[in-house]
Amino acid sequence: MRKFALWLVAAVVAIAGIVAASGAKADEEKLAVGPSIVGVHAPCPVTHPWPGKDASLSEIQKQIETNFSVKLAGSGWSDANRKQIQILWESLDAVSCTEFMATIQQRNSGNIGINAAPISGYAWGDWGLTKSGYVTMDFGKWSEVLGNNDPGRLSRLIIHEFTHAWNADRFGNPAYWTQFQSLAKKQGQFTSYAGTKDTETLAEVVGYYVARCAADNPYDTGKFNDYYAWVKKNVFAGREFGPAPGTKAKCDVTADDIAASASASPSPSIPAWVRALSGD
Repeated sequence: MRKFALWLVAAVVAIAGIVAASGAKADEEKLAVGPSIVGVHAPCPVTHPWPGKDASLSEIQKQIETNFSVKLAGSGWSDANRKQIQILWESLDAVSCTEFMATIQQRNSGNIGINAAPISGYAWGDWGLTKSGYVTMDFGKWSEVLGNNDPGRLSRLIIHEFTHAWNADRFGNPAYWTQFQSLAKKQGQFTSYAGTKDTETLAEVVGYYVARCAADNPYDTGKFNDYYAWVKKNVFAGREFGPAPGTKAKCDVTADDIAASASASPSPSIPAWVRALSGD
């Protein structure tokens, strides 16, 4: 795998020379990455920095509504859940350089919210069930995984539930949905949770695509390349959040790593996103 990573970087160096000559600087900027966050190896560059421990919850709520164009409801927006709220914030910001949230808004007539409230039963999150038009998050249940070896479960869960909202137009039988259902018949079961249910499979393949550092990520096996390629093309327009399927991601890309790669001066320069994905 190391040889492949080195080959990839070498190949991109060669391509980068052509790109630079053709003036494609905008493409390189679009593919820049931010430091890894919980569950996401190579997120979008930070658009909305987490305001930190000194910000009041009321100010954080206002910023979430403004930054991510959502309504907020529920009693869970409290200091006891500050860490969970930070993970939610950073996971949404991780996809901010894509059209993911804008598409959700468009497919739901601009009417979408986040409800921080208890959910009956075993679910840690849901779309439209606890409160219509809202992604509900049970922050109390999330506390079970804070500080353990799979905090990436939460970023995966967040993207999973928002993918249900992304898929809200499925009843109109759009072309992407017909295509995905055909793909699911060929690729088969992605996770035991999704089973053979297409709506859950879609949410899972997108959730794990973004949260590449989530434990037991099915993409690490290299068995689901077609799902990966479909999400890459149809959901994120080519934007990736970690290495190619078959390679296990580590959430260890720091701001210093990115700064170092940007300040390095090979000729031509290797974009930061290439270094992040290759592990170099």
